[in-house]
Amino acid sequence: MQDSPLYPHLLREVVAEPLHRLLALRWEEVTGTSMEVTAANRKQCLDKLASKQGAAQVESLVKLAGVFSRGKDDKEAAKEAAKEVPAKEAKSKKGRRGQKGGDDEGDGDAAEAKEAADAAELYHNAANDCHIFCRKVDKKREKTILQEQKAAVREKLKDEATADAATICRLGLQMAGLTDGVAGLVFPGEPWALRLVAKTLASETVREKAVALCDLIDKGEDPVALEAAVAAWRELNLGGGPGSAGAGAGAGA
Repeated sequence: MQDSPLYPHLLREVVAEPLHRLLALRWEEVTGTSMEVTAANRKQCLDKLASKQGAAQVESLVKLAGVFSRGKDDKEAAKEAAKEVPAKEAKSKKGRRGQKGGDDEGDGDAAEAKEAADAAELYHNAANDCHIFCRKVDKKREKTILQEQKAAVREKLKDEATADAATICRLGLQMAGLTDGVAGLVFPGEPWALRLVAKTLASETVREKAVALCDLIDKGEDPVALEAAVAAWRELNLGGGPGSAGAGAGAGA
């Protein structure tokens, strides 16, 4: 999902805070004083660090911070980008027929994908320059994390107080994603985001049910059908839980 509007959302919600901590750590190391770094004073902090240490010494932090300023990252831009996906795909197909303009567009898409893929590497480089060692999570720990997250999501779905359709849809999508082996997926509970995640699910059966529920939530025209779909979606992710989704994924493969 690195080329979707969910990517900038992930950067804002997850990666920004560690970056701010790295900057605060470097600031304290250089000046001997503490500073609370936020999105508002991030650039100011970087500029001051560069003036004190030299641009080369903070290059990795500057590159990581630059990830957050690429493209449009507000909610309206995300919605527009989601709508533009079919048009982009059509343009890409046209480019493959040999048109020069299409090739240029394809080169741009490839560059954007590379930038997205490099974000994790930039974070590791910045952490390393701040004398922080990032250890790779082993396979056994990854499995443990998946199980822990499944249990946490399942408990939220079991809660009778959870009645909001979008919330239940989001929790179910998280459970389905965990069944697909995707841990830590971060996305807002808004229709455009729910739909994007629903379309990426491995199981065709689960994917279709998720998209249908997103349609009902987005339109809001049939409360009876919505209530039934929400109940079925909750049951799908609870009444067999991961096993049900897993079976669907196997059938859809």
